[in-house]
Amino acid sequence: MNFLGPLIAFLAFCFPFVAVSSEILEIDAGRGVVPVHIPDGHSANDNVPIVVLLHGLGADAKTQNEGGKLPIFPAKSVTGMKFSTKVDAKNFILVLPDGSFQSVPVLGRHRFWNATDACCDFQPQDPSDATYILSLIDAVIAHDRTGISQKEIFIVGHSNGGFLAHRIGCEFSNRISAIVSVAGATYLNPDDCKNRSANARIAKLHVLQVHGNEDVTVVFDGGDRLLGYPAPAPYPGAKATTQNWATIMQENGSCNAPNNPSRTIDDSLALVDPIGDTIVFEYDCPDPGTSIELWVMSEEDHLPKFSDKLADTILDHLYQLQN
Repeated sequence: MNFLGPLIAFLAFCFPFVAVSSEILEIDAGRGVVPVHIPDGHSANDNVPIVVLLHGLGADAKTQNEGGKLPIFPAKSVTGMKFSTKVDAKNFILVLPDGSFQSVPVLGRHRFWNATDACCDFQPQDPSDATYILSLIDAVIAHDRTGISQKEIFIVGHSNGGFLAHRIGCEFSNRISAIVSVAGATYLNPDDCKNRSANARIAKLHVLQVHGNEDVTVVFDGGDRLLGYPAPAPYPGAKATTQNWATIMQENGSCNAPNNPSRTIDDSLALVDPIGDTIVFEYDCPDPGTSIELWVMSEEDHLPKFSDKLADTILDHLYQLQN
């Protein structure tokens, strides 16, 4: 069976060398030092958002952001999301955590996130990754250099990191402003998406799902297979993921699914040599603190080659939601 191509696509996407911001803090929330990029000239009184970038399976934060060789496939180079190049221009704080290690057949030893029941704690070890990410955010907020009391918090993840972004949105929607999942998915059953606060409903949240419609690694239509192998549990497709969020947040008022695409944005994702357009499906949500969008990358698979404008595109979308 030819599994190497889909496997490599699933592991991460990054690119060669990337410039970084002018100041990097080192913050430890219990799992080792995590680099935190601070925008140039940042003052403790500045009101800037926090962006947490979650890597894909088998990658790490550095590779997800900067690009380079995959640790378990050193002969392969992959493109990155390049968020660190935008810290100064876009004026945000960037947090780059790493997942835990696990060892399984075929993949060997690699980093992962314990996200949903479908992805990707294969041993299993059951680390509390969603709670860890919130603890890390709290440590960033408490640092005297950041001077943050409570800022907008954006979680952006690819693949396995996208699955975790959805879980964090479920468990900590009272703390998170927005989640962006690139080729991830939420729970198959909306009832499994639960807030950590006892008896609390899911608070308002901005949700963006980005997915290539030819993805067969985390399958665009969902199912019970990852990387061409049986998944630990089934997961919803890209469209069902956004519909599940509409169901989850219905207490905020019904978010009505669009019957047709809301708009077409030719280079919104700034793909290098894009094959097709990016089609946007935007839900009609009455609460201004809630939005649900699906961006379908036509004729793209699990690992599109993004240009250095990807971070701009996602950040511009998130910033517009807050204004």
